[in-house]
Amino acid sequence: DDGIDILVDLSGHTGASRLPLFARRLAPVQATWLGYLNTTGLAAMDYLIADEVAVPPADGPHFTETVARLPHSFLCFRPPPSVPEVRNPPCLSGDAITFGCFNNTAKLSRQVISVWAEIMRRVPNARIHLKCRIDTKGESEYYGGLFADYGIGGDRVIFTKYLPRDRYYDEFAKLDIALDPFPYNGGTTTIDTLWMGIPVVSLRGNRYLSRLGASILTTVGMEE
Repeated sequence: DDGIDILVDLSGHTGASRLPLFARRLAPVQATWLGYLNTTGLAAMDYLIADEVAVPPADGPHFTETVARLPHSFLCFRPPPSVPEVRNPPCLSGDAITFGCFNNTAKLSRQVISVWAEIMRRVPNARIHLKCRIDTKGESEYYGGLFADYGIGGDRVIFTKYLPRDRYYDEFAKLDIALDPFPYNGGTTTIDTLWMGIPVVSLRGNRYLSRLGASILTTVGMEE
């Protein structure tokens, strides 16, 4: 009755999604994009919008949808109306290198922590700055304990509580190099980090959500 020609899903299999409506074929052309980095598995979903780095042609058989690849990144970004100026990295003032990750801590598995701890062991006096989502004390104790398990003392791990967006951008001035979590890469956080002039190191994985960092970095000309 609404006369929709193309209907786009933004949620996939996430909370409060509307996939049952797509299964009923509400439009002649239906596509999924952005919110769920995998196939929906729905025969009624015609297209998945991605790019060649995130979903290379060889991965096509793993998707029930036809993969429609945009010429650059499948993501988009609107710069915030007001952010602090990009500043010189702290290490240029004689401080130790400060790594950082402002992603949701749910992405920081023991495997991720073990790799980051190894990086810190190879960079004398390096620190790492993490942003907690909910309970700063509880999360800092838990993740601080994981770093300690791999030989990185608490004095080298810095935690910041969750901040409103206008104050969040100020925190980037404390970082020299950002580390991208894996296998679930950062998305908006990675773009925010690059926007504030912080280099990001990402590990290219073997699936869609593990190639998000590679897609973003390739788009900005940093495919190395």
